Amino acid sequence: MLTRILSLLLAVLSFLTFSPLSDYDYSDKLGDENYIGFKDCYADYFDIGAAVSGWHCNKEDISAFLLKNYSSLTGENAFKQAVLNPAEGVWNFSEADTIANFCRENGLKLRGHCLVWGYLGSWMTKDSEGNLVSKDVLLQRMHDYITTIVTRYKDIIHVWDVVNEPFGYDKKDGAFKHNDFLTICGEEYITKAFEYAHEADPTAVLCVNETTVLKKQKKQDYLLKYVEKWVNEGVPIHAVGIQSHWNLWETNETPRRLQKVIDKLYEIGVDIQITECDMRIDANKNDIFDTLPRNIELLQSKKFSQMFEVLRRNKDKISSVTFWGINDNRPQKTADGEKYYRHELLFDRESMPKNAFYAVCDF
Repeated sequence: MLTRILSLLLAVLSFLTFSPLSDYDYSDKLGDENYIGFKDCYADYFDIGAAVSGWHCNKEDISAFLLKNYSSLTGENAFKQAVLNPAEGVWNFSEADTIANFCRENGLKLRGHCLVWGYLGSWMTKDSEGNLVSKDVLLQRMHDYITTIVTRYKDIIHVWDVVNEPFGYDKKDGAFKHNDFLTICGEEYITKAFEYAHEADPTAVLCVNETTVLKKQKKQDYLLKYVEKWVNEGVPIHAVGIQSHWNLWETNETPRRLQKVIDKLYEIGVDIQITECDMRIDANKNDIFDTLPRNIELLQSKKFSQMFEVLRRNKDKISSVTFWGINDNRPQKTADGEKYYRHELLFDRESMPKNAFYAVCDF
């Protein structure tokens, strides 16, 4: 009900602006199998990427779709420590190798995601009895792990999300998200991770990847403060990834706020990468649609278009835009176990361009 009320209000407001929703209606193009690939539309701007699993690369129809639309891939989970090295001495390179080999064979770029994510926890922080290890032990384990992974894929991975989501949300929690890495090492676990990655591959672009940067002002403040501090101290941080899990109804996720963050990061002197991009349409768990109502579909198209207009305007500051998934065929479940879809990407469940795709590519 809330979504329906919001969509009606936004639709009315939209028609009062200089760009009514009718400007974002591309229904005449839907269903065209001969559309121009996404990466080709943005060939003069920045790399267009998608997060994938290994099986995407082995399925003929999906791999062809990837090659048509994306110039860069990111492993959604395959390169995370919990998959690659789930326990001390246990390694599982199978899925990561599948994605890496697909990129090698087809001339695609590959982003590494991610080397350190303290939120998930890690065997690296505990001894055999479950107690926290010393700082020296943790740093040595981090060094060995990062060196192993970065060295293995240094011929194909051109950029690494070295540390994922390290910053806190508010004053109460402090600048950094609480985890065992922070408890043992303090903020040094972040700077050391970058030093180890740079040591393993001096040519790789090394990135801090952070979420809700537009939505949460305090998190944005922490990000800007510490990235500037570390860069000035000589820590090899080359880029910031702005995770862009946008929500259609979030009032803080606006083109204006996106531009302000880009300007501030550019002043610090780092490359900017848009990572994990999507746009949910559910205001709450009760707003579930098998097929999007037309007014919501057009509102999503308009917001996507406005955000991408900002990105294009800043093509000299942004090197890549990566979507979190390849299409809308990503079922979720409610608390009652009911399957639903978030309709958050530019391609539908059959990998055909949606209205929002054409809105983003019409410039």
